[in-house]
Amino acid sequence: MNKILSQLFGLHGYQEELVDFCVNTPKCGLFLQMGLGKTRIALATVCELVITNRMQYHCLVIAPKTIARSSWIDEMNKIDIDIRYKSFLIDDKGSELTKAKREILFEEAKTAPPTMYFISRDLLSQMVRYFGTEWCFPMLIVDEYQSFKNPDSKRTQSLIDIMPYAERLIGLTGTPAPNGLDDLWSLIALLDSGQRLGRTMYEYHQKYFMAWKTIRNKVTEWIPTIGAEQRIYNKISDIVVSLDNSNLTLPPVVYKTVRAYMSLKEYQTYIKMVKDSKIFIEDALIKAVNPAVLVSKLAQIASGIVYTNAVHDYVKIHEAKIEQLQYIYDNEQSPLLVAYHYRTDVIAITDHFKDAVVFDGKPETIHAWNQKKIRMLLIQPASAGFGLNLQEGGHILIWYTLTWNLEEYLQTNSRIFRQGQDHAVSIIHIVCSDTIDEKILQILDEKNSTQQGLLDAIRYTVDLQKQKAAS
Repeated sequence: MNKILSQLFGLHGYQEELVDFCVNTPKCGLFLQMGLGKTRIALATVCELVITNRMQYHCLVIAPKTIARSSWIDEMNKIDIDIRYKSFLIDDKGSELTKAKREILFEEAKTAPPTMYFISRDLLSQMVRYFGTEWCFPMLIVDEYQSFKNPDSKRTQSLIDIMPYAERLIGLTGTPAPNGLDDLWSLIALLDSGQRLGRTMYEYHQKYFMAWKTIRNKVTEWIPTIGAEQRIYNKISDIVVSLDNSNLTLPPVVYKTVRAYMSLKEYQTYIKMVKDSKIFIEDALIKAVNPAVLVSKLAQIASGIVYTNAVHDYVKIHEAKIEQLQYIYDNEQSPLLVAYHYRTDVIAITDHFKDAVVFDGKPETIHAWNQKKIRMLLIQPASAGFGLNLQEGGHILIWYTLTWNLEEYLQTNSRIFRQGQDHAVSIIHIVCSDTIDEKILQILDEKNSTQQGLLDAIRYTVDLQKQKAAS
């Protein structure tokens, strides 16, 4: 790929290889774990196609609503490159579009210059109905591609309807077969019209599976025959890259920041706390008596739940971080190690994820994790960030709430990024946009883990609020 473009995107060697793969494989899949840069690879592919004049048409990104609204646009804003883009979900001020306003943009797209558009997967059917045979998006990027695994679902049928008009498709997922190899057929058939794994699910089953359960002479469960998985991945290796069928040289650890977004009303609560050091929520007074307490309260609000008194009553503010954690959970098969700071974080996470386990320090819990029997393990860096060997249980660490303490941060990362780890490690920070989370991450990046660095976060949030008010 273009070396200047690679430098602009800050691509690793394996990412350059994957951009070349996507450029040279019009319909392909990147089945890679989170943190390896699938979004950036796809964007770099679009840029490479544009600058080489191989793409002079629209590109449509189809993704879960939260991701389509923010993550892709965030990634584009990090890159200093001139690509026209437009959302079919929100207007320029971030307000959600009505159906009527969305259809105005649909109509404008028919004559607009080449543009990257963003749509949520739940609105794809509406969009396909509107355009019909006038479909004008020859390139598709489908994020969380595994959500199209059911060939009979409405969203998959909509994607099937537009495939005759698609010159290019990139399917992005970390979990192509969350329920087993059965899930792969639809994803591959969308890419190759059934050439590799069979033109129908029946044909796919006959080639690679054996009947396991039958009810009234109808097979209700299939299991792969011996060696089927390797034969399937060999069959699709020319159009799909996964860690199972490639020799990519991955970095030992990758860092990723995922941004969560409060609603305007929720964010106003945060800003009021910044300005007044106190807020009333559900008749409860939440007050910060000094800058250090204010930092703590702001971090709690950014994470979604805040204590209202000394006996730890609490109120929920938002679920923006929970939504991003759910996205990672859905898109990763690896067990997840989740670092939290406040007990309120535990409340939020365990209320939502019933299989989440809070680390209790017991050897049997460590043993269960390292045997991959725990899907999500919550650890508190101050008490569990030192001395534990957790590298056998998983390779993804999520910072739900960041610590400003650099030693705790590095030690917690070392629970899985250590000798004996046989996967590329992903360290993922869930950061609530335009909050103190941003400053804490900056402190860690700058290795400025002093008390003064933390208190500077107060000035940061006040200045940020003033800038927003001025604009």
